[in-house]
Amino acid sequence: MAGSSWAASRSSSPRHPRRRRGRHRRGLRRVPPRPENPFPAGLEDCYAALTWTAKSASELGIDPGRLGIVCFQYLGVAELDDRLRTPSMRDYDDVPLWNRHATDVSWDCCLGEGRRGTTDVSPYAAPARAQDLSGLPPAFVTACQYDPFRDEDIDYAQRLAHADVPTELALYPGVLHGGIIPESAVGGRVLTDTLAALRRGLGVRGA
Repeated sequence: MAGSSWAASRSSSPRHPRRRRGRHRRGLRRVPPRPENPFPAGLEDCYAALTWTAKSASELGIDPGRLGIVCFQYLGVAELDDRLRTPSMRDYDDVPLWNRHATDVSWDCCLGEGRRGTTDVSPYAAPARAQDLSGLPPAFVTACQYDPFRDEDIDYAQRLAHADVPTELALYPGVLHGGIIPESAVGGRVLTDTLAALRRGLGVRGA
């Protein structure tokens, strides 16, 4: 679940039309929960959404054996560490789109004010805190050069690989958080790579 969902759960955030059309063309469906209360409410909401999706597979027209959260990890510019100690988090504190201030707000929304960076944070809320990553599903991790999350995403991908989790890491040069710049070469790569990774991870056949 994206950090922006923690911070904007009561608003209707925009959806990139090319991403939405691409998912539908390739037989992918998205079920995005929007929790409105601090952890563990968000985790519980996500689990409720997962069980509902599995039980409603026939109605939704999906294969319950290929739910992304179960069989595949897509970690696109993921917000993983509430401690905010990395060089990229320190350096990119005023960049557009997503920056240190936005990260502070999103973690406070996720955990409740006063909890980020303390010892009272579960790895189920901040995955970078997990000591053992073995046994997790295969992962596709993306990072962007001028994104505050860059270093924590790269580190997490390395830790997954060391834990023998099949892991792909894509680092996109010269772009901010997300990397989606409409009609740009890098934006096209991000979209193409993401859809291809989802198709591989979820076992979607065809174009």
